[in-house]
Amino acid sequence: MENKIKVAIFFLVILLLSFIGLAGYILYGKEDLPNPNENNTTTTTISSLKLDIAKDWVYKAEYTYEVEEESYNDIYDTTFSVKNIKAPYININSSDAQRINKQIKEVFDKLIDEYKEALVNKEATSTLKYESYLNENILSVVIEHLNSWNESEYYTYNLNIKTGKLLTFEEIYQIVGLTEVDIEPKLEQAITDYINNFLEETNQDLPAEKFINESMEMFYNSLEGNQFGYFFDKNNNLNITTVLSLPVGHGTYYKILTLK
Repeated sequence: MENKIKVAIFFLVILLLSFIGLAGYILYGKEDLPNPNENNTTTTTISSLKLDIAKDWVYKAEYTYEVEEESYNDIYDTTFSVKNIKAPYININSSDAQRINKQIKEVFDKLIDEYKEALVNKEATSTLKYESYLNENILSVVIEHLNSWNESEYYTYNLNIKTGKLLTFEEIYQIVGLTEVDIEPKLEQAITDYINNFLEETNQDLPAEKFINESMEMFYNSLEGNQFGYFFDKNNNLNITTVLSLPVGHGTYYKILTLK
């Protein structure tokens, strides 16, 4: 009888220990197992320099202004609208981006004042439009200021969206594997092609070399003063905005050239 009691106690202890182990597994061990109903893919939070995460890297700036009329016709019956003065806002939280936005706002305000004056005198006025391109981490913004004489001037900006830093021309051409010595022949070829095509399209039997040499000289002058523009287009091609010598009008015009 005594032996039966000992055996019963023994099995009772084993049962109790098993119960305690099972409870511990349920309460603690289960937390370490994957839940088949959960997505166990590791997600990494990517930090963004966007000022407004809900908006694109570049969007139309909504600056306030007051004009008597939003559109008018000049003496030649050409319609001008204040809505054609469109300024971009660069949605990056960096000192470079905010400095650029301030510069763009100054251009916008200047053209609004020009519009007000042109409205009174029923004269032609300027327009402003922009394009932006994102190639990997490089954001390029190209702004075209078309003046009342229908001549274009360009403002270009290139920023790294990871650092918010404004990129120099050297940094830009190195991204596509070019060196300083590569730039001159590529630019000269682009200028040569443009001027030859221009002379052919306008049926002008003039020596292209004169205009090519003058255009190259103006580029080097602008290079010294950093007064030219550059950007990547939607196909990641490097483009340069520079002044060309052309046999028409006052002789010099800003153009966009693609380096190939």
